[in-house]
Amino acid sequence: MEIFRHAFPPSLFQRINDRVPPKRCWQHFIYATSVLNGTEIGRVDHFPPTSAPAPANTAPAPHVLLDQQSPAVVAHLSQSRLMPLLYDEAVAAANGRKDSSSNGSNHKQQVVHFGCEVTKFQSHEAGEGQGVQLRVQEKASGQSHVFEGSYLIAADGASSCLRQQAHIDMQGECGIQHLMNVHFSSRALAQATEHRPAMLYFLYNAQVICVLVAHHFPTGEFVAQLPFFPPVQSPDDFDAATVKTLLDAAIGQALPDLTVHSVRPWTMDCQVAERFRSGRVLLAGDAAHRFPPAGGFGMNTGIQDAHNLAWKLALVLHGHANDTFLDTYEVRKECGCLAEEEMWRSRACAI
Repeated sequence: MEIFRHAFPPSLFQRINDRVPPKRCWQHFIYATSVLNGTEIGRVDHFPPTSAPAPANTAPAPHVLLDQQSPAVVAHLSQSRLMPLLYDEAVAAANGRKDSSSNGSNHKQQVVHFGCEVTKFQSHEAGEGQGVQLRVQEKASGQSHVFEGSYLIAADGASSCLRQQAHIDMQGECGIQHLMNVHFSSRALAQATEHRPAMLYFLYNAQVICVLVAHHFPTGEFVAQLPFFPPVQSPDDFDAATVKTLLDAAIGQALPDLTVHSVRPWTMDCQVAERFRSGRVLLAGDAAHRFPPAGGFGMNTGIQDAHNLAWKLALVLHGHANDTFLDTYEVRKECGCLAEEEMWRSRACAI
C-alpha cells in the first residue's frame, strides 16, 4: 500500500481502501476439520490486541511496527479486484489524467491490447536504431502488429516466453506441489461463516485436504486449493462431480447456491531467474520469480518490481542517468544502497 500511496494519485489509494473488506474478515488463519461444523484445531491472529503491555525484551507485533512506521495500513484485496483499478489508472494516465473511476474510455485499446500473444522480440544495441522491436499476433484474426520501444519489460508470467527467448534460466526447486485451483462463489457460505471468518481455512478430514481462500467475504467469492499427486492423479480426475464432492466435504455440508466458475491445475515452484536483465529486456513479476503462495508474495513483489523499474527507467529515458543505472534493478551495493536509491528516486519524482 505504500507504493500505491505515493506513486499514484490519492484517488487510487482511496479506491483501493474503499474496496478492502473489514479487517475481521481476513485477520485470521483457521485450521479445522471443515469450515462450518468441523472441529477447530487452531488459529493464527495476525492482528492480536495491543492493549496489554508486551513482555520484557519482546519485540512488538509486526502490525504494530508497521503502524508506527507508515500511514499506509496493511490491506487485503484480491488480485481480481485490484487489477481493474490499476487498469483504469493506466488508461487515465495515458489519456491525460482523466477520471480513472469513470470506467469508460474510448481509448483503452491504445493502452492495453487484449487477445494478443507475443511471438517474437528483437533487440538492436548499436547505431541510431537502438531499442526493442516486439511482434504481437491477435489470436482471433491472426493479424500481426509490431511495436517498438527503448526497453522491453517481460512480465508475461511464470512460463514467460520472453524470458526463454532472452535465454535466462530459472534457479531453484521446480514442481514442489501440484494443485487444482477451484474458483467458486457462495453467499450462503459467507453468511454461515460470520461467526468465524478467516482469510485462509486449512482443512483436514477423511474426505479432503485443502486450503480455502476467502477472496471477498461480502460477495462470497472463494478459491479452494486441492492438491493432487502425479503420476497417480492427474487434472482429468477432477470432473465437476468430484470437485463438488470435495468442496462439500471441505465446507461441511452442501450449499444450494455454490457455483463453480473454473477448475484449473497449477504447479507450485520456488524459483528465481538467474538474472533479471538481458540487454534491453528486464524481467518482472512471475517471469522473474515464482513464489509459493504464502502471504501474496508473488503479487506484492511484482508490484515492487514495476515500481522499481518505473522510476529507474524514467531517469534513463529522460537523460538523468545512463543505461548502466538499470543494473541496480538486479544488483544492490552492500553499503549505502538504500540511501542512494532514495536520492535517485527523488530525482525521478521531480521529472
